[in-house]
Amino acid sequence: MTEAVLAERRVALAGDFPAAAFADLFEVCFGAPFNSVWWTWKYRAPRNPSRVLIEGGRLMAHYGGMPRPLLMFGETVPGVQVGDVMVHPSARGLGRRGAFFAVASDFLSHELGYGKPHLLAYGFPNLRAMRVAEMLRLYEQVGRIDELRWPARASATPDMQRLLPGAAEEVLARAWGAMRADLGSWVAGVRDYGWWAGRYAQHPLFDYATWHIASAEGEAVIVVRAHTDALEWMDFIGPLALLPAARDALRALAAAAQLPEAIAWCSAGLAQRVVDAETRLVDIQVAVPTGIWSPGPPPQELRDRWLLLGGDADYR
Repeated sequence: MTEAVLAERRVALAGDFPAAAFADLFEVCFGAPFNSVWWTWKYRAPRNPSRVLIEGGRLMAHYGGMPRPLLMFGETVPGVQVGDVMVHPSARGLGRRGAFFAVASDFLSHELGYGKPHLLAYGFPNLRAMRVAEMLRLYEQVGRIDELRWPARASATPDMQRLLPGAAEEVLARAWGAMRADLGSWVAGVRDYGWWAGRYAQHPLFDYATWHIASAEGEAVIVVRAHTDALEWMDFIGPLALLPAARDALRALAAAAQLPEAIAWCSAGLAQRVVDAETRLVDIQVAVPTGIWSPGPPPQELRDRWLLLGGDADYR
């Protein structure tokens, strides 16, 4: 690229840049070390729809998109998870003249809605970021994410066994088939074997444990991640009737790991099925948005219809 091209202010496809090009922007925005292997894993799709803003020869903003098939009211549709929304501190603000609006509006104009590569998008913005996007008429809020906490408890649970990669494909096919049959009125990410393998078994940084639950009501799969002070429920695959049993299994696993609590990030549709008398609900100030910049499914049809867990985010 010539110096003149680099100096101009323009939006470009993020896939045109190597992973290392994002290190400085990531570290100044998130205050955490940048890992190029993790970045490459996240943006491994054959086509990376993410956008960047270049100004003065520097990457000043990034709006990430990770394609993922979704199930919307029983029909598989092309979707995308939005993440890694970054704006350099020197380029923040300025409304529709600002860096965030430049990358977000370009992404939403070309990538999202009827007749575009992705029909629906989802993400996990904090409420402050959500309010900025609403003010710019880019998003509308259609739900929220809460953190649910339970004390660890050793108790009678359904039969459980650790699910290893060699035995996972057949089990996940059955569990996802049962879950899919229950999702006619919901919107959720596809949770088949390919999703599980890419998201959990092949994660370059974090270790996850996958457990197979069997009961008289059927079978399900849960994915968990151990933190220093809690066991986190990352994912659920199976008939929705088994959600309470999965919660109880999670608490038993936390107790077996000698961790004091079990936790989960849940959208409202999931939370209402797993809350019990011992649940402590924490408002983590995270919204569920939908894009309104380009014509697409109306927000009123999506409000409180998403089924999301922590594993639907890319960074947990």
